Amino acid sequence: MARNARFIPFVVFLIFPGFAYSEEEPVVVTATRTAQTVDASLAAVSVIDREEIEALQPQTVTDILRTVPGLTVSNTGGLGQPSSVFLRGSESDHVLVLIDGIKVGSTTLGSTSFQYLDPDQIERIEVVRGPRSSLYGADAIGGVIQIFTRDPAKAPRASAFATGGTDEYSKFGARLSAGENATKFSLGANYEKSKGYDVCKGSATAGCFTFEDDRDGYENLSVQASLAGSVNENADFSVSYLSSTGETEYDGSFSNETDFSISVLGAQLSLD
Repeated sequence: MARNARFIPFVVFLIFPGFAYSEEEPVVVTATRTAQTVDASLAAVSVIDREEIEALQPQTVTDILRTVPGLTVSNTGGLGQPSSVFLRGSESDHVLVLIDGIKVGSTTLGSTSFQYLDPDQIERIEVVRGPRSSLYGADAIGGVIQIFTRDPAKAPRASAFATGGTDEYSKFGARLSAGENATKFSLGANYEKSKGYDVCKGSATAGCFTFEDDRDGYENLSVQASLAGSVNENADFSVSYLSSTGETEYDGSFSNETDFSISVLGAQLSLD
């Protein structure tokens, strides 16, 4: 009897962690456009959730993407400078990027301006490596990156922050979340600015074809809002909005600054 009493707790200990792990398996929707766990997906999928993003403390979205296996990031300078993402060796314009299910990207360059997106406004990122043209078209030859903006919280919550650093860098923002019954919302705004540094350093180095001895600054105002609720017992809705506007400077022969603006508005109705 004594031997059995010692053995039973040990068996329970071995079984319980496996059960808990299966319950916490992340659910993805990008790989097949239907909800399924990562283990159930036949595609190579990576998920970076909000908890992981906060642990990384990233300054840019590309800082997050660098952690994904099979994904390569190329930057041409500091904050606000062009960034390119490559999946499994494919071209950057062969990677489809979605924000809350909506396709984003430059109509002229064919790639997405990751440098203008604020990590603080992101809830999670799903990355599917490998061809997904059958589901998303020719733009998804290399894979798909889907960015989900912040979810509204059920409980009232308010937060604010301010930070600073070298190159006259500063960033501050605030977020407010609240909910009542089945309806909840979240609203956040961040302002980021940096004097930057001289990317070309006043000399003609690789990729620099102008002598412009100045610092290349960056300024960005980002706003994100989300609203979710129920119409009735069988219908749920959600609305999301993301905006990023500002200015980035660079060394150029004819112009040396770019004004940018990114806006994404999405709505979803789910019927049971």
